[in-house]
Amino acid sequence: MTSLRFAQVQDPVPLLVTLDKHLEIEGIVYPKLVEYGKFLVGLDIIGNRLMEINVFSP
Repeated sequence: MTSLRFAQVQDPVPLLVTLDKHLEIEGIVYPKLVEYGKFLVGLDIIGNRLMEINVFSP
């Protein structure tokens, strides 16, 4: 039998997600994606960070 332990967060940090930050990220990656001929992609943004760009299955 396996026992699992989960970390307990004492003071969680509030996650501030803003549309402005998402648009900033999109503005940064957009020119390069167009240069590579990628017009339909999925951007995985968690919080205010770009985690992954999906080009095969957006």
